[in-house]
Amino acid sequence: MDRLARPHFSEAATAPIEPEAAASDRLWLCLRCPMLPLEVLGAPATRPLAVLAANQRQARVLVCNTLASKQGVKPGLSASAALALSPQLSLLPRDERREQNALRALARLACCYTPNISLQEPDVLLLEISGSLRLYGGADNLHAAFVRAVVARGHYPFTAIAPSARASWWLTLARLQVVITSASRLITGLAPLPLSCLGWPAGRLQRFNSIGVRTLGDCQRLSRDGLYRRFGKQCLQELDEAYARIPEVREWFRPRQHFYRRLELPSETSDLSSLTTALGPLLDQLAGVLIRRQQSVQVVWLCIEHADCQPGMLRLGLLSSSADIQQIRELLDLRLASLSLSAPAIAVAMRAFLVDRSAEQSPGLFHDQHSAAVSDQQLLARLKARLGDTAVHGLQVLAEQRPEYAWRPVADPPQHADAQVFSGPLRQRPLWMLPEPLRLHEVDEQPVYQGQVEFLSGPERIEYGWWDGRDVRRDYYRATNAGGLCLWLFRDLRDGRWFLQGLFE
Repeated sequence: MDRLARPHFSEAATAPIEPEAAASDRLWLCLRCPMLPLEVLGAPATRPLAVLAANQRQARVLVCNTLASKQGVKPGLSASAALALSPQLSLLPRDERREQNALRALARLACCYTPNISLQEPDVLLLEISGSLRLYGGADNLHAAFVRAVVARGHYPFTAIAPSARASWWLTLARLQVVITSASRLITGLAPLPLSCLGWPAGRLQRFNSIGVRTLGDCQRLSRDGLYRRFGKQCLQELDEAYARIPEVREWFRPRQHFYRRLELPSETSDLSSLTTALGPLLDQLAGVLIRRQQSVQVVWLCIEHADCQPGMLRLGLLSSSADIQQIRELLDLRLASLSLSAPAIAVAMRAFLVDRSAEQSPGLFHDQHSAAVSDQQLLARLKARLGDTAVHGLQVLAEQRPEYAWRPVADPPQHADAQVFSGPLRQRPLWMLPEPLRLHEVDEQPVYQGQVEFLSGPERIEYGWWDGRDVRRDYYRATNAGGLCLWLFRDLRDGRWFLQGLFE
């Protein structure tokens, strides 16, 4: 049982409905896994197996493996009839939640091949692949690559390619693995399909059967007015969608924007090097997700679990979103090197929010301003990883005359175009400001700091803040001492004492 509560990140199964473009301009790949209820259970194929359909008064076989089929078991049989045919048959309950998770996992895998994916539960994926054909060198290459990836995950699908989503789906329902790339070939390509394989309601099929219509080719010979009167608008619309006469409205699958993985350690450990090694597989999985989805991350959370105390959380923040896993790996190593475990670790978990790369600025061909900015950000990220988030910060200039209140630290340097910069009199002020003005000794009413002070410029008078109770009346001078230090001094006009405010470079 997981000791770390898994985050409840919702995965949007669909995006807002979008109408398609002209159906004839598109090409669809349908992938159907009819054995998915059996595949998700992970049962061995060394004995007859069957999955029973749930939520029925009488349990019936939903799918069965090859050994069970050879003994006469087939979908639709009651459990008792199946056991009579195969006494060694193992009957398994259906797990619809696993099936949904497996179908969504295949949809996330399909994101490598196209961003336009539609789910047709319980076992069908529809991929609009027109925009990916040039990348893969044609429909055949894309189809072969996708099927190899699906088979590698333990699924054995039926596939078909057609200019409309419904046509490709109907072809897989009939278990015909066909490639039709032209809308003009749909009439002949779909003609042999029996109506009984299209998933139509039993009443509609019975009415078609009563007039001697058995295939889609027979439907095509009927008049449209007759089809409309006998079978209604819905039937006519489905036929038009299948033959790419009208565009079909589908809902796009959108994968969740969070990454989460958890890894249990082989044994309890307090060795940080072992913990660093354990992060390797998690980072490799994150890299695969970022590559497949063309996304990046800006914040990575690492949770280190212990047996007898609360888990420890480690936050790694990047100055800008990045997909460079090697950089993230190095920064995590730096953070872990300075970490002290409160107890031996038993597991680690990693989570991150994924962001699109569309907003990222592309680097120039030569070493330009953007490349220099990226190098600066990488340096700051390494410093924050080694020294801690609070040890490295940026500065923000405020509209304030009093030097000690004219700036404040910020977590990260300003990234916006309207960020305030040093301007006007601030250019004459030092970057190294003391936390509090330092009272100086005086010799003959002249300030002394590591030797005699020589004034270079001034005075600059500041009288400000009488309304907030922190008013100042000062004369500021720029000076140097015997050691060559360039000082910024002021004389308090209320009591005549001298103070050191900061040092110039």
